[in-house]
Amino acid sequence: MGPDLQEDWYTPDSAKVVYNSAAGEYLVVWVSADATPYEREIFGQRIDGATRAEVGENDFQISRMGDDGDDEHEVVAPGVAYHPVDDVYLVAWGAELWTERARLIGEPFDLEFEVFGQYLRGSDAAEMGLDDFRLSDMGPDGFNEFRGWYPAVAFASTPGEFFAV
Repeated sequence: MGPDLQEDWYTPDSAKVVYNSAAGEYLVVWVSADATPYEREIFGQRIDGATRAEVGENDFQISRMGDDGDDEHEVVAPGVAYHPVDDVYLVAWGAELWTERARLIGEPFDLEFEVFGQYLRGSDAAEMGLDDFRLSDMGPDGFNEFRGWYPAVAFASTPGEFFAV
């Protein structure tokens, strides 16, 4: 999988962390470059709250914005929150998506910027529900004047829901 957390010019301060009170552990999420220099995805690692040791799968991939080696779907700025009653995480990130028109004409500026998310089970951080579901709708498809880019997520105990901005 992807490398351990690294900062670079494009992803400063990209790591986010949340505490899972049920398991007594943390979930750390970050942007990491994969096989190609421009293919970035969201990765995670569970950390034991008492020993600080890694728990479970090492550096597991959370986002899958395109096929492996596909550099047309850039991700940035993850956010993460934990729902203690349902024992569920919500991880969100901004994504730069090439539109079909951009692919056809090779225009790098005809992009869309949206926010995506993934639910993970609190007990083992396994993916739940839809894979990489879209959270934002920043204008019509193919329109890039509005940007969903740097999400923040939180859990509110009343009314027991996640919120994303």
